[in-house]
Amino acid sequence: MSQDPHAENDYREPAGESHLPPRITAMLKNFEERAAKLGQMRGKIQDLHGSAHNRDGSITVTVAPNGALLDVKFSPKIAAYSHQALAMELMDVVRKATAQAAETMEEEMGEALGEDYAGFKAAMSGAELPPPISPESLMRDIEERWSR
Repeated sequence: MSQDPHAENDYREPAGESHLPPRITAMLKNFEERAAKLGQMRGKIQDLHGSAHNRDGSITVTVAPNGALLDVKFSPKIAAYSHQALAMELMDVVRKATAQAAETMEEEMGEALGEDYAGFKAAMSGAELPPPISPESLMRDIEERWSR
């Protein structure tokens, strides 16, 4: 009978027993809890949407969190709108539905990430994107790195 040289890597401690320092054990537990929450959140996000309608109820839309239209419903009342007014009403309703979806998404993220979400949100709101790199600048950078 040959022994697997990697068998020592497959060892798992019996449940309830840990030879890891308490700090590491707590970190692992925290990670596992967050991973479970994020898994639950993934399912919720797939079903997430926002819906809104205009004042007279003649236009109702449903959108994904990114604003993609999932459904548009018109009632016979839209016949009273000019094509320009209809376009403006539709855009307004889409904006409202998108805002609702974004708000719901933010609530879900806050619930899943807990206190870390406030820091993440603050960092992202103040984050500036680097300026775009010109193709010439990129080529110079590549040539400099390859010439070393």
